[in-house]
Amino acid sequence: MQTKPLKKIDFAKSFDIPLTESAVSAVPDFVLPEGVSPIWIEGAEFNGKPTRFFAWLYIPEKVEKPVPGMVLVHGGDGTAFLYWLNHYRQQGYAVIAMDTVANLPLMDFEGPGCRKPHDYMAGPTDKNIFNNNIPYQDSWPFHAVSAVIRANSLLRSFPEVDPDKIGITGISWGGFLTCIANAIDSRFAAAVPVYGCGYLKNLSRWSNPQAAVDPGDVDPWLAVWDPMYYLPEIKNPILFVSDPADPAYWQPAWMRSTLLPAGEVSRASLVNIRHSHTDGMQLVVERFLHCYLQRDQQDWPQISEKVSADGSLQLIWSKRMAKQATLVYTLDTGVAPEREWQCINLAIAPGVSLINVELPEGTQSAFVNLDFGEDIILSSVDLVTLSQK
Repeated sequence: MQTKPLKKIDFAKSFDIPLTESAVSAVPDFVLPEGVSPIWIEGAEFNGKPTRFFAWLYIPEKVEKPVPGMVLVHGGDGTAFLYWLNHYRQQGYAVIAMDTVANLPLMDFEGPGCRKPHDYMAGPTDKNIFNNNIPYQDSWPFHAVSAVIRANSLLRSFPEVDPDKIGITGISWGGFLTCIANAIDSRFAAAVPVYGCGYLKNLSRWSNPQAAVDPGDVDPWLAVWDPMYYLPEIKNPILFVSDPADPAYWQPAWMRSTLLPAGEVSRASLVNIRHSHTDGMQLVVERFLHCYLQRDQQDWPQISEKVSADGSLQLIWSKRMAKQATLVYTLDTGVAPEREWQCINLAIAPGVSLINVELPEGTQSAFVNLDFGEDIILSSVDLVTLSQK
């Protein structure tokens, strides 16, 4: 059984501080917040020729001590979003948000019309992601992951930035890239992939026959790039965020992915959040990053699960008291995104950090969401899978 990528990919050059130059003339229609610079960053070679990619960069001036930093990785049909960078800029971070698909931002919103291709020194685009008939160093995943690592290398090179407090978050394909880049680049202090995960062959949008993706292309591609082969290398704190009915990265794949990292794992399976960049900016993401990047006291809640001797399921939590518990379950057996999820509130005894969970008859998949207040809602593992071990 394959447990590592089929090919060992060399990202060594991506850890060097990349060359940069101003890109002001490339985005003339944007009104820039104070301190934000549009830049070109030296990318990996494409077809033997040099490339560059676009990024927004914010480095605060006149800081009393180095500040934490954030690397923001957009998803499909996206680009470097200025509003996303500005969101974290206002929370006290130095921030870099780069384009990973050889595009320039055109307007500051997601969806059609937000970007346009740039032709000069461009790398591969996301138009043919699963192309397996090219050298790996010319593939989109290689260039995109390289761009993430180079952005981290650049951000941590500034004396105003604390190199030990740089986090990363990515949404959708950006979550996919975050899983891989966070495994390869151990310099990140914390990571939050949103939607994106591993186990894509049979448990994702691209395994659906209606996706019109040739398995002959996907299978060898996934043998190199599926995040399932990279996640076990992750040792830093990581929070996975998704919706149990997500249409792209299906819940069974997402749950299995959360079990792989070697470090501290949290998960938040939030019901009824749409699959989009703006919906991916959940408050629990900010709370997690704030805890690990801006606070000295690490009091992020921890959840553990076990099957008791009598077969009953127990949830135990620590560091914070849960205010509410909700069992989220489905009786459906169809394709994951089409399943109906139901919710039942569970009683928590005052001052107790443990609950017993009884699953409704016929439950196919279930987890418990614990609400710790302050917009921190965290999920257990899949309890049906746990009970069957």
